[in-house]
Amino acid sequence: MSSFVKTLLSHEEVDGEACSWANLCLKQFDIDCDGALNLSEFETLCHTLFVNASGEPYANNTDLTDDIQFMFTHLDKDKDGKLNELEMRTVFNKWLTEVVKPKNALLVVDVQNDFITGSLKVEDAEDVIPIINSILETESFSTVGYTRDWHPPNHISFVDNVKRYPVDPSSPVSAEDAKLLDKVIFSGPPLIEQILWPKHCLQESHGAAFHKNLKITDLKDTFYIKKGSQCHIDSYSAFCDNAHVTKSDLAAQLIKRNVTTVYVCGLAFDFCVGYTALDAIDIGLTTIVIEDATKAVNSKSGEMMREKLVRNRCIFITRKEVRIIVGFR
Repeated sequence: MSSFVKTLLSHEEVDGEACSWANLCLKQFDIDCDGALNLSEFETLCHTLFVNASGEPYANNTDLTDDIQFMFTHLDKDKDGKLNELEMRTVFNKWLTEVVKPKNALLVVDVQNDFITGSLKVEDAEDVIPIINSILETESFSTVGYTRDWHPPNHISFVDNVKRYPVDPSSPVSAEDAKLLDKVIFSGPPLIEQILWPKHCLQESHGAAFHKNLKITDLKDTFYIKKGSQCHIDSYSAFCDNAHVTKSDLAAQLIKRNVTTVYVCGLAFDFCVGYTALDAIDIGLTTIVIEDATKAVNSKSGEMMREKLVRNRCIFITRKEVRIIVGFR
């Protein structure tokens, strides 16, 4: 963490306003002493803030040129090529406060029996439980959300149900020929591309329960999300179904708690963890995946999901970095 960020973290706002923060930024980064930040000076500010716990740039955030140009142009309201003190207050109110004083939430995704020892077992999935428990026990998250797959017996994702729903002519596999892990296209509207899974996480079943070793926090600000409960559509993301038609309560739960940053862990990385992270980014949350607290169904789809998340500016850290960034209880 840079000395400037430490100064920001320790500095109290004056009468609840951002003027003192704007002055600090100008004092530190206004190299030409003209009372405003030009693009180059603003870029230096950004690179000072966008670093990991060791003070180094994040591996996937080394080239921020286009993003910084976009932000600068958007914030430069009078279009004079500089950010004055008034515009720097907007920088603080709309952006900087979320960087240096985030409101963090931990999302524990689908740590359920069927994904660990049951019908859709993910390799080495049980290894994430002590890591997640350690995070829950020692780190200062004020909000924790637990998600669960919660499927009805006639769910469209189950291979045994493939003949229950009309398969579109464009599907690469017919209902008659479809087998486990095939990808089919069900007729819409909208058309639904679906991987066929074994039955898993049936509502009220042992397979849908949280694993017995997972710590369920006693924090007051804890909430629970069930997903995939509609028979005709799957829901990898904890925010909404795969067609982005029906939303869960997750976004509302985070918004009412003023959450700015989510840390995502659980099962499985290439599906429910990854798509939850992508949707978190879509609604404007800083999104961080704890890499050693998640496992993928398979390595190839895991690599593809990681690449997709990196392209969307997701941050990847390890459990040890959580301790440094978020802090102890």
